[in-house]
Amino acid sequence: MQRTRHLDAVDHFVKQQPRAVKSVLIGLRKLIRSSVPDVTEHFQVSSHRIVYRVAEGKKSYAFCFLATATKEVHLGFDHGSALTDPENLLAGKGKRVRHVVVAKRIEIDPDTFSLLIAEAALVAVNRGQAIE
Repeated sequence: MQRTRHLDAVDHFVKQQPRAVKSVLIGLRKLIRSSVPDVTEHFQVSSHRIVYRVAEGKKSYAFCFLATATKEVHLGFDHGSALTDPENLLAGKGKRVRHVVVAKRIEIDPDTFSLLIAEAALVAVNRGQAIE
């Protein structure tokens, strides 16, 4: 019941977005779910974003999120500063969080984004430490 309620909230949030943003959200949601097995997603009301968690044993760790702007989506990584970024896609100057700005669905590079997403999940489980 709880999981269904979270998915309903996520679906409702996606449906409310403008067409271009909605298309990007749908593409990124699909990519995240295919990149990390057993990922959970929920809508975080306080920040108006979709949050993704990965389980390790009995605990789960937030590793990425989708936040919308007027004409774009930010694919954010909770421990983005610890990720390898050979293509310099990650933006942000904070201590931890980094994001990729995606304005059109065609900008989603499945190979590159999948690697970032999978690495972000591993880093989260490793409590923010880079994977060597």
